[in-house]
Amino acid sequence: MSALQPGQTVLDQRENALIVRDPTWPVDQYQATLTLHAQYFRGGPGLWTPVAEALVPSDLVGFAVKCDQLRPALHVKLAGTRRWYPRRNVLTEYVELGGPQFWNGAVWAKGTLALPPSPSPNQYLWDQPGFSFLLTVIWERVKLDITLKNSSAARQIRWPVSLTGLTWSNWSLLSQADGTVVGTVQKPTGTDAAGAKVPISTSYAGGFASFTANLSGLAFPVTIDPTFTSQPGSGNDTYIITDGFNDNNNKGTATLLRLGHFTTPQTNRFLAKFDLSSIASNATVSSATLSLWIQSNYGGGAANANIYRVLRLYTVLGATWNTYDGTNAWAVPGCGDTATDRESTSIGVRSMTNADATGTQCTWALAAGKVQDWISGALANDGFILVSDNETGNLLWDFNSSRFSTANQRPEITVVYTVPSGTTQQQLTLLGVGS
Repeated sequence: MSALQPGQTVLDQRENALIVRDPTWPVDQYQATLTLHAQYFRGGPGLWTPVAEALVPSDLVGFAVKCDQLRPALHVKLAGTRRWYPRRNVLTEYVELGGPQFWNGAVWAKGTLALPPSPSPNQYLWDQPGFSFLLTVIWERVKLDITLKNSSAARQIRWPVSLTGLTWSNWSLLSQADGTVVGTVQKPTGTDAAGAKVPISTSYAGGFASFTANLSGLAFPVTIDPTFTSQPGSGNDTYIITDGFNDNNNKGTATLLRLGHFTTPQTNRFLAKFDLSSIASNATVSSATLSLWIQSNYGGGAANANIYRVLRLYTVLGATWNTYDGTNAWAVPGCGDTATDRESTSIGVRSMTNADATGTQCTWALAAGKVQDWISGALANDGFILVSDNETGNLLWDFNSSRFSTANQRPEITVVYTVPSGTTQQQLTLLGVGS
């Protein structure tokens, strides 16, 4: 997120928005920095507190590290047990997941786990001879990536699960006190080294969440992603892909947003939707800038990356190349129909080249009037799709998604706007400016 500049005053903070004013700007001009991830959480009544995703020493007896400066809270023991509070201030509701167990052909065996030096402040890595586990904590979820290194790795893995104050219902976690859905447990997905989908069977029974991977004919290493504690309100970004394997597979939990074509062959586009409701509905937008950060550049030359407004309400955990919500089909696969799926005219374009190295911030100047349409309600805000104008060559880029581990390299939009002269602070609050 862009840093607050000297002299600027914070007018409003929301979970995914920061609105500021600078005394050097014209009267009634404001700037909103909007993200897909949570920038702040409510630390108390009326108190917005900056999210901090780093794992730090735990103050809970028996636990080694914690992350509690976000909407949920997590504590981790040295042996790998994780206690997750979906609502950080509701200490009577939590999920406790024990250390992973592996089927060795005769019995369920426990892995020897210890917390080694972490690859980054919000991650811990357990490295075993045949497999490894990477625990990542970010604003919306607790995630465990399992890498099966070779054919000798365990196919069956499970975790003891105990629920306190919560009920498990069809992979959702419900509060026993008020019936609120406070979290979800997403079924594991997996891919092999060649990008092929890994068949995985999952279950929750007898106090264990478990899965079995069918590794026949797959290329190692194989990566399994059991995102077992996803916070409601996930970032609204995902990529869609056609390659013969993933046309009906959703990528809404990925840490990347893929754009372009690769010789596998595969074609990739990505969808994103920013919540603009913190900006006054009668605002006049003077500029809007989208910022994305390069995760990988596969080279091959240059292409124009075009942004089009989407005309359908897609779902981040349902959208695929063939469908916009996991069930209902796009009029043309890939959000391709320019009458009902998306518009035909781009609202922003950037030339992508080989020079766009990993970590590079890429920006798109968006058509101010088109963004204003979303804010005023002249057009429903169903987000946008980013499409390369060359989907035949070997031209592929990965950008960081809202789930990327480094918070200041996630997607954001900066909107500069004015409101009618004389609008009071009370009216600004009602219009979405001020808390």
